[in-house]
Amino acid sequence: MKNSITFSIHTLGCKVNSYESNIVVEKCLEQGFEKVEFGQTSDISIINTCAVTEESARKSKQYARRVKRQNPDCVLVVIGCFSQICDDGSLDFADIVLGTKNKSKIVSYILEFFQNRRKIIDVSDISSDNFFEKMISDKDDHIRATVKIQDGCDNFCSYCIIPYARGRIRSKDINEAYEEISALVKSGYKEIVLAGIHITSYGLDGKDYDLIDLLEKIDCIDGLERIRLGSVDPKFITYDNVERLKRIKRLCPHFHLSLQSGCDSVLKRMNRKYTVEDFVNSTEFLKHNFENLALTSDIIVGFCGETDSEFKETCELVAKIGFSKIHLFPFSPRKGTAAYKMEDLGNSIKSERMKIIGDIERRLEFSYRSGLIGKTFQVLSEKCLNGFSEGFTSNYIKVKFKGNRINTIEDVLITGVDGDCCVGEVLNKGKEIKV
Repeated sequence: MKNSITFSIHTLGCKVNSYESNIVVEKCLEQGFEKVEFGQTSDISIINTCAVTEESARKSKQYARRVKRQNPDCVLVVIGCFSQICDDGSLDFADIVLGTKNKSKIVSYILEFFQNRRKIIDVSDISSDNFFEKMISDKDDHIRATVKIQDGCDNFCSYCIIPYARGRIRSKDINEAYEEISALVKSGYKEIVLAGIHITSYGLDGKDYDLIDLLEKIDCIDGLERIRLGSVDPKFITYDNVERLKRIKRLCPHFHLSLQSGCDSVLKRMNRKYTVEDFVNSTEFLKHNFENLALTSDIIVGFCGETDSEFKETCELVAKIGFSKIHLFPFSPRKGTAAYKMEDLGNSIKSERMKIIGDIERRLEFSYRSGLIGKTFQVLSEKCLNGFSEGFTSNYIKVKFKGNRINTIEDVLITGVDGDCCVGEVLNKGKEIKV
């Protein structure tokens, strides 16, 4: 093949998709393909799809169709969760269709297509698959590096299609994860984000280790300054687990606990495996053991049959816990899930409730940021704009300060709040991070 072959890639969805897209990019570059920005004319166009909601599935199809319309001569490769569950022929126009397996083999599929120009489909049944595809990255596109340690989910929440798109839980070998993270740290990354579809299931697929064992193992890596967790199941935050977590020196005091609803009856309809009391106890364990703790969460607004009183319970719980940020989603019926057959409230009720809880969320965000004024945090600077640098604290608060620093760690005194971030003053010169 000629080195002049170009490719572009567009990623929808979660950190796991982003990680897997990084692997795809690395494989293409190793083959000698040249990467161009998505939207530019290229020989190969890759869409890494999402299917978590009907809207994300619609966008996945929309991007793929747009690419083929604007660049009809390209080899269109559609991969990921939507590809895995799509069974209605809506991707018939794609040249290569891969599900959620074998993404690391993408170059061999592309070369095969170039050779015989015949459509390739690799979407296999993953319902009982226990194989964790070996995907190791030694680079990332950002200051912090994401590492996928787990795949699949066994929870089968009534609204969620992901267990069907990603299969059962599988874990990366703990030694492979350690070596991957060590290599990333050696190349200059100071912050590692552990990602997965359900990371607290790490090791529960018959392994003799679990997530905390991995955290304790990588905490000893020389040069690693921050370990950040992706979304955590509330039932993982027990007294015993917190006792171990608080001894992990590099663990960021930022926990994303997916609440979804603050009402037990709604949680039951969602087939969530915890109660409101369980969730509150988890947050209390964390608050008592981590300084400058930030709690973030997800809320589904207007789930099937949600009454005014049930919604009120959610609003009251959200205010009581005092999240630093909440991701709000209006319920979207997803074909193939149990909730698809349940009563839908309609868009007008969902929109009204989104505004109500959105106001609460904005007040909580401002209150949390305002409470940081006068405190000093280490900020990992990530970009510069108009004479200001921006970065994040260990508890994942965006901070901007005067200067043109990038890829540095600064001690920053928080002096105020400006919109969605804090402002501060640098107390040291910072140390360069080579990435």
